[in-house]
Amino acid sequence: MGILTPLLPDSKNSISLESARQFTISLGFEYQELRKGSFNDKHEDRSNQVDRVERFLPEYDEIWKQGPCQVKAPDGSLVGADLPEDISLRVTKYKVTGGDGKERVIDFGGWVPPQGTVKLLASHDECCFKAGEVEGKGWKEKGKQSCVDKTDGPSLHVAAFSCEWGNGCVCLDPEGPAPYPISQKELKVWHEAWEDWKAKRGEKPELPTTADVWMYPGMSHALAAR
Repeated sequence: MGILTPLLPDSKNSISLESARQFTISLGFEYQELRKGSFNDKHEDRSNQVDRVERFLPEYDEIWKQGPCQVKAPDGSLVGADLPEDISLRVTKYKVTGGDGKERVIDFGGWVPPQGTVKLLASHDECCFKAGEVEGKGWKEKGKQSCVDKTDGPSLHVAAFSCEWGNGCVCLDPEGPAPYPISQKELKVWHEAWEDWKAKRGEKPELPTTADVWMYPGMSHALAAR
């Protein structure tokens, strides 16, 4: 029982978890978040809210309508892709010849218009992941900041795309398992080869297997955004 042993009656050699919690609180400690801080990129700033409602959402809706947003119902009519309860109706595969000349079969999740440009929406986001970071909360003395262990593992920064067709990734094999993001180093090597090809100094390089990229936080990731 450690420091609590002298406080217990001779006949008692254990206490409940709740008793230990209450005792810790009585000493002036509290159970709180151990995070070092938070980042606010003003997602909910008033100007961003207005822009989201007045510009982004109408533009998004217009582009969505030009893509595979419908499926064929059993009676042959076209209905919204998210309406049918029968999931099999949403499996709509097409053969597509890519810029590399290869033919791929991709499930677009909806009926693709036979003419005109078909627009496919993809979103992009970035996130940092820490290895070894387990506890998000802990005990600390009231009014004082806790000393967070600085060796909670290396971090990885992932810049990834998400789409509603194929396996959900922007990659060379949309029907296969989602590929692991390529490294920033691999992207840099590919980009240099691409620049050489444009300058007629070498052969055209193969496209990377995926558009998702991982890197170490703090390093420049301008290439990942291109």
